[in-house]
Amino acid sequence: MKIFILFLSISITPSLLFSAEFRFEGSMNCTVKSNSITEIIDGKPKQYSHYNDQFVVGDELLLEYESYRKIDEPKYFNVFFKISDPIRKNLLALFTIIQEHRLIGADKDKIFGSSSVDGAYMNFGEDSIRITQPTGNLNMKRYYKSDWEVLITQNGPLDHLAAQVFTLDCRTRVNKIDEIIEFIYSEKQD
Repeated sequence: MKIFILFLSISITPSLLFSAEFRFEGSMNCTVKSNSITEIIDGKPKQYSHYNDQFVVGDELLLEYESYRKIDEPKYFNVFFKISDPIRKNLLALFTIIQEHRLIGADKDKIFGSSSVDGAYMNFGEDSIRITQPTGNLNMKRYYKSDWEVLITQNGPLDHLAAQVFTLDCRTRVNKIDEIIEFIYSEKQD
């Protein structure tokens, strides 16, 4: 009997740690198509094709995304896009939006909203995604079935005037984008 209770408590515990009313997760394999870094130091601009010890054109990156709403926070849902370099084990960019559902609007086939929590702005359409936040922008456009072209801009730290722009050509591994868009649209209040 003790073994059964132990087994039961172990199997239930993970679901109690994070209870999500809904959760969608997906991923894409992406090829770097371009990469440009511009900085200005002492009034002189410099341009680079990549940072030292980071990805270069032709490398493969991983784009993962998820959206969920916790059961205990029904007022908000979360959307995350994470770009990482699996070879160098680097997190390259993280785009998040913590959206209060009452701020969502719709215009024809697009859903949009701005987050009062984290200052981010989102615009989701059937074939396009845009997340703008203080540290940079994620722009995605579907160009064939589940293939996406991606343009990312990132700002440097406040003490260093620099910006990075890179483009990706992505192929879907696990496709949950449409489910996320449908869920967000269902959250829009008229």
